[in-house]
Amino acid sequence: MAHHFRGSAACHSESAGGGRRIWGGDSARTRWENLSEAGRPHPRPLRASAFAPLRATGRPSFVGGLFAAIVVLLAYASSTQTAAAQTLEVGGDGYPTISAAVQAASPGDTVLIHAGTYREEVAIDKRITLDVSGDGDVWVDGQCLRNHGFWIWGDGATLRNIKVKNTIEAAVFLNADRPDQQLPSNVTIDGMTLQDFDCTWTSQEPSTWGQYRAGIAAWYTGSGIHITNNLIQHRAISHPTFGQWGSADGIWFKSSDNIPSGGGHYIAGNTIIGGWDGIAGEEEGSAHGTFDRDTIVENNTIRDCWDDGIQSEGGDQDVRIRHNDISGCGTGIAFAPPVTGPLYIENNRIHDLSIGLYENLFCFKVGNGGGGTAYLTGNVCDVDGSAEASQGGADGIHQTNEGLSPIVSRRNIFQVSAYVFILPEFPQPPGTSFDEDCISTTDPERFVKWSGSVYYSSLAQLQTATGAEPNGRQTTDCSFLGTPTPLPALTPPPRTTPGARQTPSSQLTPAPAAQTPSSQPTPTADSGDGFDLTSPMALGLEAMAGLTLLGVGFVGGAIWSRRRRATP
Repeated sequence: MAHHFRGSAACHSESAGGGRRIWGGDSARTRWENLSEAGRPHPRPLRASAFAPLRATGRPSFVGGLFAAIVVLLAYASSTQTAAAQTLEVGGDGYPTISAAVQAASPGDTVLIHAGTYREEVAIDKRITLDVSGDGDVWVDGQCLRNHGFWIWGDGATLRNIKVKNTIEAAVFLNADRPDQQLPSNVTIDGMTLQDFDCTWTSQEPSTWGQYRAGIAAWYTGSGIHITNNLIQHRAISHPTFGQWGSADGIWFKSSDNIPSGGGHYIAGNTIIGGWDGIAGEEEGSAHGTFDRDTIVENNTIRDCWDDGIQSEGGDQDVRIRHNDISGCGTGIAFAPPVTGPLYIENNRIHDLSIGLYENLFCFKVGNGGGGTAYLTGNVCDVDGSAEASQGGADGIHQTNEGLSPIVSRRNIFQVSAYVFILPEFPQPPGTSFDEDCISTTDPERFVKWSGSVYYSSLAQLQTATGAEPNGRQTTDCSFLGTPTPLPALTPPPRTTPGARQTPSSQLTPAPAAQTPSSQPTPTADSGDGFDLTSPMALGLEAMAGLTLLGVGFVGGAIWSRRRRATP
């Protein structure tokens, strides 16, 4: 469920003095020295060849000069290619700040960060990799003064193994704020620790509430966002009243019909603790909302959230939610609604729920219209314990709003402490089918509410009256289902070529308030290592150098040919 509030905060960065060092590749000076050596061809006797008629004219050999020029240019091109991928260091004898190294890096470079705490907000707009050097923890500390630890736009950035804490909003923020910025796409966020984001949140002040103030917020991105193996914790130390609860999500996506992300996202192996929803997004009523399409959400562990463990509402075309473990939340998985489909919810385990802010306590939330079919297969809803019963009892599938999309339920286990199903929609949508499920409740007064809010006290009554669950069983012994068939391994969606940036329409939820990324210090001058070979100045200099070498090579070849003709 969404809530929308947004505040503003000033951003700034801090840095300390220091030098820099680049590992790998030749310096610019060394490359020129190598070229000067490569431009000195060693004379050798020239045998009879196709060049002989040209030499016989007594004029300089045009072909010989051209050949020499081409050789020189190829050598120069080879030397520049070897310097294309560099490794830059931060800390120690390297750059004083992460921002300074990112500013100096070229596409394809790697930035290695030495152990320490870096008090800055880092803006990344290029295809580079940031990783730790391996000598200890690397923390980016927002100090509750800066909005983000990292702000990413453009194509191909990778963050690995860095820790971020104390940000006012999202710890890692993916968003193109200006029309001239490319949407963030093909971004990888792996192995990070993100904690104490949404650090100014208070339960009493609505302006501090917002799901987008998440551990990772992907706000109108392109396709191919990969979020894997991260620890995302709302609070490192639980609040005495609210514990790990808060208004920010662990991972939050925003996509819409006007600005569809294109999907192709992969969210796997993350541990998410606390906040509002574990993994969720908007726009919930858009055919391209939240994940948009072609997305895999698997093998995540989510606990102690205030609302939904996983919310996949909006664009659900070929979205797969599988093998996730969800506990301590108000709702396990919400799909209310899948505007598009098919949506596959497979082999998830939902257990030990805790009542949410809106008094929600159920494994699956459905309703609110939509036309996409949701396939529930092999899931375990285990909420029949005394803890759930003491909170009023937990349901299996609960329709919360008018309008229901088709549900196909097969071989699921529903062991609940209230209603197995509350599906009052009448008539139920075509394509809805329940069969082969193992169902039970510990409450003798509650079992199933079906189409038209008709109450059934047993599975036999439900089968006779509706034809649902013809092969299902009302029992706590679900061994008849056998051992679950392992799901085939899925390959993360392939990365795609980023598309052109699109402008949001005025009807959409406003994008984040315009902010200027923290100023980034300019590296101190040194021997020239790390010169950006892709900058306009560098490209201009390289073009001039190439033309100069072409002329030198041609003249050298001509002189060489004339000398050879003069040799008896």
